[in-house]
Amino acid sequence: MASQTTQLTANSNCTAVASGDANQSTQVRFMAPMNSTVWWMPTVSNAMVTQALPNDVGNGQVTFVKGLAINFNAMGGTAYNITLSGQIIDKVSGTATYSGLVIFSQ
Repeated sequence: MASQTTQLTANSNCTAVASGDANQSTQVRFMAPMNSTVWWMPTVSNAMVTQALPNDVGNGQVTFVKGLAINFNAMGGTAYNITLSGQIIDKVSGTATYSGLVIFSQ
């Protein structure tokens, strides 16, 4: 199982973990503070290519904003990546807006 971690804001990050199954299922944990509390844990695969956050979640420092989405992008054969789009509000670093940020690649 491959794992990749991406810092998103001053106080948040995400870790994507590939399952290695035939559907290339990959789970992403969105955490604040970094490597600590998991606020959202969606899974995407070649069978379910998009997951979107249904409502705002977070703590006093970081808010993962409703509509934050991850997308599974097949690239041929067993190659794929996972991209992030949407907003994260961090009281330290402000609002981060993402559009197609690669958070996992295999």
